[in-house]
Amino acid sequence: MTIIMDTNYSSPENNEKIEHFSKTVKHNIDNLVKEIEEEMKDYREKFLEDETKKLDNEISEYYDKNINTIDSDIKIKLSKIKIEKKHEYLKIRDNLQNDLFTDLKQKLMDFIKSPAYIDFLLRSCDRCINAFTGGNRILITISENDKDKIQLIEKYLKGKLDFKIDFDQNIKFGGLYYYDTVNNIVLNETIDERLLQEKLRFNQ
Repeated sequence: MTIIMDTNYSSPENNEKIEHFSKTVKHNIDNLVKEIEEEMKDYREKFLEDETKKLDNEISEYYDKNINTIDSDIKIKLSKIKIEKKHEYLKIRDNLQNDLFTDLKQKLMDFIKSPAYIDFLLRSCDRCINAFTGGNRILITISENDKDKIQLIEKYLKGKLDFKIDFDQNIKFGGLYYYDTVNNIVLNETIDERLLQEKLRFNQ
């Protein structure tokens, strides 16, 4: 039996078939490309989401493992900063105190040399008279720099108190220190004590 094949590819019928086939193939390819693009898009989004979760988990795990170390390091750093700032503050305060009390000492020296110092001593004697009764034996100590004030003090207190005057090398500036030898009571009216109290208040 002989089979006769149509070898005329350029016939209208064949051209139509070829065109139809070409369109079909193109359509299928376009659809396939779209499917692939959609799959790639979904894969990319899922990949990013998974990787983000993975990274978050790793960070969280690292933080959980190292939180104590991190807290400790932060506390150490904060403590160092506080210590450094405190040292700076103390240094500034000390410098300020030195300047302030150097100036204050000079003013006290000027005061001691002035007539107002005599009035200061006599007012101190009045406070002593009011503080102690007449039957007490009072030891009054003064600075050696105030030797010339002894006669004035003795004259002012004569007949008002039973007292004795002596010198105290610990009194550098001036003023009077009273000690009730009977009742063991002290009244410190020295300028040195007042200066010390000012320093204590300054450092509070």
